[in-house]
Formats: sequence, structure tokens, C-alpha cells
Amino acid sequence: MAKSNLIDSLPLQLNPAKLAAATVAIFKRLSGKLPQQELVQLLVEEEARIGGQLFDDYNPARPRQFVRIDNTSWLWREPTENGRYEQVVYQITPSAVYKQAHGQTEQVTAAELSHLQQAIHLYSQKVNRLYATL
Repeated sequence: MAKSNLIDSLPLQLNPAKLAAATVAIFKRLSGKLPQQELVQLLVEEEARIGGQLFDDYNPARPRQFVRIDNTSWLWREPTENGRYEQVVYQITPSAVYKQAHGQTEQVTAAELSHLQQAIHLYSQKVNRLYATL
């Protein structure tokens, strides 16, 4: 799936707390009954939900998403008051990390890089735990 299609297809979860308790059981039940593409989409949505809960100021009324798109790209997005969403795509290169938001690309600050590294580390731990149970 192309990056732009994956980004566009990630739904904003309205109530992520309701998904958490049954996630593993649902994936186990569906793994033999869904086409692979649909199962992969469910897993990506769950990864995004898990990633969205990593930040200190998490608010279930405004669930955000943080997910790995590929080996060098990460997506963060959060719904806004007007029903749209704020979105930032982080691009990791050998020499720097860039963020794309509002049609602009800029290099992340040292503080942003530190925050992103922490988020990626926590995300990896939590998502690895999810897959270990499947």
C-alpha cells in the first residue's frame, strides 16, 4: 500500500478504550476469516491506537494516532475541534529527521528529536507485546 493511501485510510478512532480489552482475541478469531489485506489494516489501526496513547496528555475524547508507516516514516495525527485533523509525518534520513506539516518540511529540533525517539521506543515495546500475544 502506498504511503499516501495508508495515511488517508487510517481512521480516527472514536473510542480507543473500547478496543483495547478485546484486541488480541479479535485478531486471533479473524486471522483465518479475513483476507490478509483487511487483517493488516486492522493491525495498522491497532498500532496507531497504541501509539496515540503514548503521550502524557492523552485525551480519549480526542484520540490521536502515532504509527510507523515504513522504515523511515512515522505519522502522528490528532482530531481538531472542526472535525478535521492535524497531521505530522516524520521522515528519518541518515543525516537528519524532518517533519512535514501544513505543507511545510523542516528539520526537527533537538527537543523534538528526543521526544520522537522516546515515542518510537515506547511504541516498539508496546507493539512488540501485541504481536507476541498473537
